[in-house]
Amino acid sequence: MRKVTQMTVRNLQYDFKYKFKMLLNSLYTMINLALFTVIAKVVQPKMGALPPEYYQFDVSSGSIELAFMKFLFIGTYFWAIFTHPFEDTVQCLPEETQKGTIGMLLTNGIDIPVILMGRFWASFIISFILATIVVTPFFFLLGMVTVDLLLAIPWILVVMASMTLFMLCVSLWVASFSLLFKKTGVLSNVFIYGLKVATGMYFPIFGLGRSTLILESIPVASGIDFIRDLFIVGYPVAHGNPVAIGFGWQETVVHWLEFLVQSQVIGVIALIVISILCIKLFVKKAKLIGSIETY
Repeated sequence: MRKVTQMTVRNLQYDFKYKFKMLLNSLYTMINLALFTVIAKVVQPKMGALPPEYYQFDVSSGSIELAFMKFLFIGTYFWAIFTHPFEDTVQCLPEETQKGTIGMLLTNGIDIPVILMGRFWASFIISFILATIVVTPFFFLLGMVTVDLLLAIPWILVVMASMTLFMLCVSLWVASFSLLFKKTGVLSNVFIYGLKVATGMYFPIFGLGRSTLILESIPVASGIDFIRDLFIVGYPVAHGNPVAIGFGWQETVVHWLEFLVQSQVIGVIALIVISILCIKLFVKKAKLIGSIETY
C-alpha cells in the first residue's frame, strides 16, 4: 500500500505539470454534455426504456426529454471519471518505457501491479475532481440535487467504490496484455466503448429486451443505473416491463436491489481474480520469452 501511495503521488506531481491536458479533458466533458443535450432533444427513447418515475408518469415529450437528458448527463459524469484512468493505465508501461524510468522503478522494487495501480489512482483523482467541477453545476440546473439525494450519498459512495474497484481491475487486466504484445492497437478502445454501451451512456439499455440481463450483470452498468435512480428520482425504482422484456428480476425494487448486490459482489470478485491471474501469468511468460527485459 505504501508503494502504491508513493507511485500515486509521483504520478500526480507529474500530471499537474500538464495543465493544458487537464483543460482539454474538461473541455471534452463539456462537449459531451452539449452533444447529449442535442441528442435528448431530437431522440426519444421508446416507452418502457426508462422507468416512468424518471418522468414522473408524465408521458409528454417535454417530460421524457428532460428525463432522458438527466439519464445521459449522469452517464457522462461517471465516464468522465473512469475513461482517462482506464486509458492512462493501459498506456502506462509503454509510456514509462519511453520516459526511460521503467528500469529504475523495477530495480527499486516497484513491481508491475504497483506501477499500474499508481497510474490508475493518480488519473482517477484528477478525473474525479475535474468531472465534478464541470458537471455538478448542471446537476443543480436540472434539479437533481435534492434532500433525498443528499441523504443517499452514503449509498452512492459505497456503489461508487465498488465500480471504481471494478474499473481498476479491468484496467490492470487490459494493461497486462502489453507485457506480451507491445502494440495492442485498438484493444483499449474496444473495451472502453463496450463498457460505455453496456452502461447506457448513449441510450437506455433497458430497451434492449433479453440482452439487458447480460449487460446489467456488469458492475458499472448496474451501479450507474442505481445511482441514476437516486439522482433522478431520489430512491431506487423497479426497471422495465417483465412481460415485454421477458424476465422479471427487476419487476420490483427488491428484485432490482438484489440483482444490484449480486452484480457488484460477483462482478468485482471475478475481475479481481482475473486481473491478478493474468498479470502473474503474463509477467511469468514475459520473463520466459525475454520480453520483460523491455520493461
